[in-house]
Amino acid sequence: MARADRVPLTRIGGLLRVSVFINGRVQARLIVDTGAARFVVSPRIAERLGIDLNYPLGRERLVGVGQSDLVPVVRLTRVQVGASVVDGILAAVYDLPPEIPTDGLLGLSFLSHFRVTFEFDTRTLVLRELPRR
Repeated sequence: MARADRVPLTRIGGLLRVSVFINGRVQARLIVDTGAARFVVSPRIAERLGIDLNYPLGRERLVGVGQSDLVPVVRLTRVQVGASVVDGILAAVYDLPPEIPTDGLLGLSFLSHFRVTFEFDTRTLVLRELPRR
C-alpha cells in the first residue's frame, strides 16, 4: 500500500489553505485549488526565494474565472507539502486578489503527482504516492 501523508488544512471562508515549503527555505500558505492547472506563487514569495522576475523561463496567461495578463513562469527547485515532495515544478508568479488571504495556489502541477483526498471532517489533505509503473 502506498504511503499516505496527512497534512492539516485551514479553512478560510469556502477555501482550504495548506502550509508549503518552497526550495527548502521559504514557507508559504497556499490555497488548495484542484481547478488550477499551474502552481502559483505571489511576487512577494518569489522575491523571498531570490527569483529575478526580469528573467523568467517564459510568460503565460493564467486561465480561470477570468484571464490574466502574461505572467512570469519560473522553476522551483523543490515544493514540499507535509512529507510529500515534487522537484523541479514550474510556477506562475501572480498576485491573487487581496480579499483572498494567500501566498498563491497549490494547483494540479503539484497535486497530479499524488492520489489526493480531502477529509473535511478533520480538515486534512491526504496525499498518497502513486503506484510506480
